[in-house]
Amino acid sequence: MENLATGELLLFVGGLLLLVTLGVQFMREKWLVLIAGYDGGQRVNSKKLGSAIGQSCLFVALLILLTYLLEFPTWVLLVGTVLLVFVGIFRGNQD
Repeated sequence: MENLATGELLLFVGGLLLLVTLGVQFMREKWLVLIAGYDGGQRVNSKKLGSAIGQSCLFVALLILLTYLLEFPTWVLLVGTVLLVFVGIFRGNQD
């Protein structure tokens, strides 16, 4: 594991905390107004939207943490992100 400089470590931990906080708040349906196109109208199922976006944020945070801790190569992070996009598209198209 590489030794990160203090600034890099703070940025890394801050980014992870931000993703986890966003994920939890989206799943609680508290910060959905941060999602582009969401206006609180009846067109969108807010519970499903919050759950999908929140789980995605938590998954990306976990993937970044595992990539750092287990020293996975960068392509693992890229493949995981691409899979996340495809799963999001699939889940978004279901009723």
